[in-house]
Amino acid sequence: EDDKDDNNNYPILTCVGSPNFGARSIQRDLEAQLAILTDNEELRAKFHRERIRLFQYGTLATSDTFKQLTRIAPFWGP
Repeated sequence: EDDKDDNNNYPILTCVGSPNFGARSIQRDLEAQLAILTDNEELRAKFHRERIRLFQYGTLATSDTFKQLTRIAPFWGP
């Protein structure tokens, strides 16, 4: 994909902030989220390019991902 894609497929919404809603975050930390909804073509194109970059450097997570020894959460905790 590139910037020449049909801009009707560009995102109109993005969320910014921390999706961390664990017990510590809820009770002790200040968490904030912001949703940005726009019809501005330039901003939508920037959302589109950012989405491409995120997927380019990300990897697909499946249920098998979390069975890997390096991904198993420790049993200890609050």
